[in-house]
Order: sequence, then structure tokens, then C-alpha cells
Amino acid sequence: MWASISTSLTVSSITQAQLQQIFDLNPETGELIWKRPTVPQIKVGTVAGRRHSSGKVLIRIRGKDYSRAQLVCQYVYGGPLPSEVFHINGNRADDRPENLRRLIHYPDTEITQEYLRKAFELDHRTGQLFRKVKIQNRVTREDKPAGTLHPDGRWEVSVLGQVLRRHQLVYLYVHGRIPEQINHRNGILTDDRPGNLREVTTSQRSMSKIAGRLGRDLPKGVSQHKWVKTNPFYARIKANGKTVHLGYFATPEEAAAAYDATAKNLFGEFARPNSLA
Repeated sequence: MWASISTSLTVSSITQAQLQQIFDLNPETGELIWKRPTVPQIKVGTVAGRRHSSGKVLIRIRGKDYSRAQLVCQYVYGGPLPSEVFHINGNRADDRPENLRRLIHYPDTEITQEYLRKAFELDHRTGQLFRKVKIQNRVTREDKPAGTLHPDGRWEVSVLGQVLRRHQLVYLYVHGRIPEQINHRNGILTDDRPGNLREVTTSQRSMSKIAGRLGRDLPKGVSQHKWVKTNPFYARIKANGKTVHLGYFATPEEAAAAYDATAKNLFGEFARPNSLA
């Protein structure tokens, strides 16, 4: 019996009907059970597959290894064998149908606005990107936003084998290009709403850093000569790659006021002056 099944099965054309002939599916565990083994060494009723170092369970059919998640998706939903399957809970060995989402495969090799709009859905209200998936042959989006939060406070998303900042992808999604420098208007690095992103120069980006995030007690743009008793505080600002000295002052508040006035004059809306309230 196993021989007749194996001769009718080709690596490139595994169908839902063939899988359902060969295996039984335990939907509570995601395990595929051999019903009609393709080789005589396998016993009927054996759980198919072996655990790979990647965490996936692989099943060999006629000399080719398949991800069990791929086979379970096709077993349940039919259609062509999916090229990539996403595990909702992150456990790559948990192949229960309810834990699997079929990622839509596109032939694109470059990250373009066109590709992003095919593969992702952008929530303009939150700045989050959601991968598009197929569930029961219906295109929808994943429940969780794509990407992970990097320790530096920015979101990163893996796209076509590359890891990019989410704010870069959102800008590309909306405007069709990625500028060299992108700034968050409100200073919140996780707020990637399109309206909160703007293209800036290096100087403008430096100016838009929020005061008080510099890891020191003095106001932004203010330093102190501790060995100088008269006017020990001085203000300076960087513009177009050059440092401009603004003078020496008796108090840090006076130095900060000079810095703030110059920053507003040079950078306008991009300036992030000190708050001396």
C-alpha cells in the first residue's frame, strides 16, 4: 500500500488530498500521524517528524524535508504548499492549526513602497506595521504588529532578510523613499505615526533631542568650568557641523537662555529648547 502512495507523490506537487491520505492530523497537538507510510520502515500510527536545531519539526517525504507547519497549513486549508508560516506564540514546534498563519509570498527582492504595501498594512493612527497573512484562503493581517523593540528605544522590522528601523519603513510606505535622516517630531522614538516623522538634516536632528536626556544635570547646550569662579557657565551650539560659542554666564539659567534663543533662531520648529520652569 505504501508503494502506491509513494509513486503517486512528487516533491513539487504535494496536494491537500495526498496529505490527508498519508497522515492523520491531531489538531490539539499539531502532530501528523502516519496513516499510509511512504516507506516500509515506518509503522502506521507513528508520529511523523523530528525536531530540528532551529526549533522546527521537519518531516521527510520521498527524500525531501518539509516543515511540519507548512504541511499542517496545507492539510487544513488546501492550496499550494506555503513558502513561509508564522507561529503566533513564537513556539516553532507548536503546529496546532490555530497557532499558524500563512505569510503571503511575493517574488520581490527589493524593499520598495510597492512591496511594503503588498506585504504589510500600516495603521496610520499608531504607526504600527502588520504583516499580511492568509487564513482559510482569506487575506488579513496578523494580530500583533511586526517587529521588536530594540534596546535603544526604536522598533525594528525584518523585511526580505534585512532588519530596518520601523520609522524608515513607515516613511517609505507613505512617501516612497527613505531619506538619510528622519526625526520624530515629539521626541518619542516609538511613535512612528506618519505625521510624527519628518526628514531632517544632521544639524536639525541634533537640535531636536529633548533637553534632559543628556545624562547630566546642566541644561542642554550648557557646560561649566569648575575651576573658574566668575562666569563659570558657558553656552555653545552646533550648526552645519561647526560649534558656535555663545558666551560665558554667571548662572546656568542665563547660559541656557542664550542657547534657547539661538536654537530657535537657527532651527525654528526643529529646536528643542530647555524648560526652565
